[in-house]
Amino acid sequence: MILYVPTTDLQSVLDWDKAKFAGVNIKITADVVNELFNTAMEDATPKNSSTADTIRILEEVLRTRYNVATKLLDLSKLGEDPLLQQNGFFELGSTTSKMFPALMSVADKKFDTAQQKRDLIHSVSLASNNLKSIAPVTTLSMTFPDLKNLSLEGNLIEDLKGLEGWRSRFRGLEQLILSGNPVTSLSNYKDEMIRRYPKLIMLDNVVVDRPQIQIGDQNKSQTVPVQNPSTAVDANGRPILPLPVKGNLLVDHNGLAMSFLSE
Repeated sequence: MILYVPTTDLQSVLDWDKAKFAGVNIKITADVVNELFNTAMEDATPKNSSTADTIRILEEVLRTRYNVATKLLDLSKLGEDPLLQQNGFFELGSTTSKMFPALMSVADKKFDTAQQKRDLIHSVSLASNNLKSIAPVTTLSMTFPDLKNLSLEGNLIEDLKGLEGWRSRFRGLEQLILSGNPVTSLSNYKDEMIRRYPKLIMLDNVVVDRPQIQIGDQNKSQTVPVQNPSTAVDANGRPILPLPVKGNLLVDHNGLAMSFLSE
């Protein structure tokens, strides 16, 4: 079976590789990765330039914006980048919308393994890019799915729908900055971010205060953090059913859930 999927959905399909179906482990491969890379380069290449020039320029942008000491890839204010401006990457709106996926494709080619990415890229900043949603930059979660720190500071994201593309991504994220976006004024903003990113420690430079529940008697009581703050508990600290829907099985690395369901 051959499936054609958007680049932004590719990783979610690959996550099902080796999943058990009808008693056998299915195999899913992306034989079109190179084709997708070439397509991204062609789409992002300005007029009067070649694909080779585009790759060279994007590689230089990545090089100058990477801080080895902090393991930070600073992709803030891309519209003001002199190298991108000089080479006409922002002359057409269509070119602008294709530039970031191409940038991520070039970045992905720089690593031989996923572990290299985890070791060398801990943080990414997308601050001040006039983003109204994460739609133009969703490919970040495919290239660097294991980020610890992410900044979207100073953009134009108004609601949670503008962040929907990363709902089940960045499961290891520890720090998130959305300061300067209208979405931070929503009443459920903080709770929703904590729910989406279970390992979050800092939100907008403030330590995440997870709800506490009291267990034991009054003389020997102790508090424990509620892992899912959206779960309501009764006076005795027991969860009130039904529990909220949990994440999908794509994180079933050892195949335990799949094995159980197939049995």
